[in-house]
Amino acid sequence: MSREYLDTLPEVENKYKVKLEEDEKVVFTIKLNMFGTEKDLLLGMDPYFTLTNKRIVVDNKSRNLDSKYTSRYS
Repeated sequence: MSREYLDTLPEVENKYKVKLEEDEKVVFTIKLNMFGTEKDLLLGMDPYFTLTNKRIVVDNKSRNLDSKYTSRYS
């Protein structure tokens, strides 16, 4: 993923209230039906997917502390 390209995209509404760093912006967000792996492991139902210019956040809004998956770009 090219961070330089993501920095050029327009900012969209932070619908799902992801905590952002000072120079981070939301560039895409959607509510999914489910989230899983390519090996059919279900990680969550009805999660929120947020793409920022620095990371991908998938949150199923569970009370479980491990309910949020975050991946940072290199």
